[in-house]
Amino acid sequence: MEFQRIDYNPFSNHRLQKVVPATEHQLEIWSSILFGGVEASLAFNESITLSLDGVLNVEALQQAFLQVLQRHESLRLVFAPDGKQLCIYESI
Repeated sequence: MEFQRIDYNPFSNHRLQKVVPATEHQLEIWSSILFGGVEASLAFNESITLSLDGVLNVEALQQAFLQVLQRHESLRLVFAPDGKQLCIYESI
């Protein structure tokens, strides 16, 4: 797999709530992704499948996801370009 560089600034559209230093373990994750490619980041993912029956209330589902994002900082953070800090957005 070959990567193509794109002109994108993840910090341009949203306000940051705070910036915190990355822990040693988080730096290891950042380094493994930087040097190991996409496959290295998959080691830290966990997935499940949930099958539901019935009518889906899309608006209620969207609101539920937004509430979860607002409640949990870990879902609104990105690594700084140098990997030494975590930037936590106010909102998504």
